[in-house]
Amino acid sequence: MKITDLLTKETIILHLKAKTKEEVIDELVAKLQEAGVLRD
Repeated sequence: MKITDLLTKETIILHLKAKTKEEVIDELVAKLQEAGVLRD
């Protein structure tokens, strides 16, 4: 899978609320799950 497969307007977060690297990853994973991109 390429990063371009994940980047759509549904998976881009313009205003992250996260303050730490871990929070950023959590927020991005949640967005990808919401968009139905992640499998398990």
